[in-house]
Amino acid sequence: MKTLLHIYKVNPIVSLVINCIGFFIWATTLILMMVILTVAFAG
Repeated sequence: MKTLLHIYKVNPIVSLVINCIGFFIWATTLILMMVILTVAFAG
C-alpha cells in the first residue's frame, strides 16, 4: 500500500490514469443503472 501511494505521489500521469479509470467505471455504472431502471419501468 505504501509503494502504491509513493507511485501515486511521484507520477502525475499514473494518478491521471487512475482518475480516468475511476471516472469511466463510475460513468458505466451510472449508465447501466439508468438502462436497468428504464427496462424495469418499460417492461
